[in-house]
Amino acid sequence: MKQKTAIITGESRGIGRAVAISLAKKKYYVTLIADDAKHLMAVANEIKKLGHHADYYIFDIANVRKVQSCIKDIIAKHSHIDVLFNNAGIFFQGTS
Repeated sequence: MKQKTAIITGESRGIGRAVAISLAKKKYYVTLIADDAKHLMAVANEIKKLGHHADYYIFDIANVRKVQSCIKDIIAKHSHIDVLFNNAGIFFQGTS
């Protein structure tokens, strides 16, 4: 049976972090995507300390070319994607 794969975007803190760790504990091969290198690598290291594996990509999810390249890499490595947890968000603060 193939190991299930999951992609979590915007996972470096909060809900995304919790989902990434939970899926890793359930034996998913986790790929993390965020633009905050410090927090992203901290989550990947935390997953590795739990005895699981996590790949990570550091870029802004709004960059379509980077997303396409990342997906191609994941498909080439695992041949499938089972879960996409799109947790990345954009916040604009302005006046109305």
